[in-house]
Amino acid sequence: MLPSGYLVRPCEGGGSVIHIVDHVNLEAWSVPE
Repeated sequence: MLPSGYLVRPCEGGGSVIHIVDHVNLEAWSVPE
């Protein structure tokens, strides 16, 4: 399940491409270890 702001669109070849619409969500995903 992706956070709001991320769009998963079908890509040719059976894969998927994640488009980052909201750059604010990047901080939520980059959690320092």
